[in-house]
Amino acid sequence: MLSNSLKISIVTIVYNGVDKLQRTINSVAKIKLAEIEFIVIDGNSNDGTLDLIKKNKIHIDRYISEPDDGIYDAMNKGIDLSSGEYIIFMNAGDVFYEKFNSTLFLAFMLNNQEKSIFYSDSIQRVGDKKYLNKINDNIQCWWNENLPSHQCCFVSRKVLEKNKFKLSLSISADSEQLIQIFENYESIKYQEPIAIFELGGVSNSWSSLKQLWCHLDEMTGVRNMTSVKRFGVYAKYIYKYFLIQVLGYQRYYQLSYKLKRKQELK
Repeated sequence: MLSNSLKISIVTIVYNGVDKLQRTINSVAKIKLAEIEFIVIDGNSNDGTLDLIKKNKIHIDRYISEPDDGIYDAMNKGIDLSSGEYIIFMNAGDVFYEKFNSTLFLAFMLNNQEKSIFYSDSIQRVGDKKYLNKINDNIQCWWNENLPSHQCCFVSRKVLEKNKFKLSLSISADSEQLIQIFENYESIKYQEPIAIFELGGVSNSWSSLKQLWCHLDEMTGVRNMTSVKRFGVYAKYIYKYFLIQVLGYQRYYQLSYKLKRKQELK
């Protein structure tokens, strides 16, 4: 049965993110939807994050602050606390794109209620620069090659309840989950970017070769890559790791995106 309104749950995961969380709160507060809930899951921060959450209670519908078993455990808690028909995850520091029109997007959702996932291109922030990351969804099983970021995916709560993040995966549970959802449920692309997110999450920055190796094991495993393709991916990322050590994180990505001719946004 089709509805003439939809409730949206926005879930933000944070741990010791007092310097970033306010940006996300301010961005969510600007979203103009009649039915929206904002949920913050704090992993028992000790840097003042909880005080910031309490200071912004007027904008936050629900929050918890307690120890967890990592980011994916916290995200599963967010699913359990949500009551909206669709859920989007926004990490602390992530914001909705300033040109994102939530009223038009809701109308788009209402016209496509049979879809389980709504996704878009994303905008990646690297230092003081922003780049458009376009999703190439014109090939078969495109999600195995170029997944959209979860900050640009509104996913059915009922689907997420059946496909929670696997806690056995320490770095790639979000990729594994999205691949399963895109493979088994109907999706549709919204043609305007939804959000801006900052590179530097667990799946695109590594503190050691050991952490990178764990990421590669998980990433190639959830995508069921052949041995030949796995070898190429390992070689590419190890080379990338050492370049980042030499150039620095921001400099590497800014040069990389310039070479790839990614569109820089002002």
